[in-house]
Amino acid sequence: MPTLDKTATIADLFSDITPDGFVERYWNQRWYLGAPRPEVIESLTGGGPSLATWSEGFRRAYSWRDAKPRLFGLLGARQVVPITPSQADPILAAGRTVIGAILDRGVTRLATLLKSELGIPGAVETSASISAPGEAASPHYDGPHIFVFQVAGKKQWNLSRERLIHNPKLGRNLNPDGTIDLSDASENDVEDPGVRVGECDSVVLEPGSWLYVPAGTVHSTVALDKSLSFMVDVKPTRFDQVVDRAFRHAHGGAGSELPPLAGAGPEWSRQILTAAAKWAEELSPTHPAVESAWNDLCADLGALQTSFWENRA
Repeated sequence: MPTLDKTATIADLFSDITPDGFVERYWNQRWYLGAPRPEVIESLTGGGPSLATWSEGFRRAYSWRDAKPRLFGLLGARQVVPITPSQADPILAAGRTVIGAILDRGVTRLATLLKSELGIPGAVETSASISAPGEAASPHYDGPHIFVFQVAGKKQWNLSRERLIHNPKLGRNLNPDGTIDLSDASENDVEDPGVRVGECDSVVLEPGSWLYVPAGTVHSTVALDKSLSFMVDVKPTRFDQVVDRAFRHAHGGAGSELPPLAGAGPEWSRQILTAAAKWAEELSPTHPAVESAWNDLCADLGALQTSFWENRA
């Protein structure tokens, strides 16, 4: 593997465009395939996960006391089940995929640099996917923006040329006819239930290459051989989330358990609407509650995940 004679920056990931050009032309608009830069990714992560060490990051994230365990096995078309780290190897041996949150010092560093050097808002998470050869993920779209870095093996990505949903609240699977699966109606952010995926393109990620997938872009994957990739997920900062968090900061703090308005009785509804009207009169971008809400949703990844490395149980 070639080596760099300097410490890499995010700009070194791009071969045909500047970071500012990427944000202007591709961010939240269309997918972008980065040319293989294994030496750059090596420098940015200090190594990162490998086929020999991939399970360590999963175990750290799963057992971190401040995190919600998130590890899943993809057992077939649209069959995703929560698993424990001990179940990962049997699922891979059965020819399937394991995906979930990871805690890895090098991936954390890369995610922090992406966020700061590209100037992108939104809370950030890190995850990884390891797949046996064959179908890895059926057609779906995700709520976050995703940067995918291929570590080992080759994986084919099939991607819609256009985003199916703009600024989605959550990810959803697609039905066989290309329409969105709306069977989970707990939170409906789909304005046109009949919208259907259009033309798709296929790209192959090789070790050292990377891919940006905007939120709402339909994609599916096929592992051409045993494949390992890690992802940096950037959750879009939504106006409704800022308002909700700002209101909670202004009335009891971010951690207060305010009941949802839809389930509130008449007296509580009157109180909360009166408080909201009074608060709206003094609302401004510099209001402490608004600043606190924005900081919640755009939290510095380095500060968040460094707490794991400094306070491991």
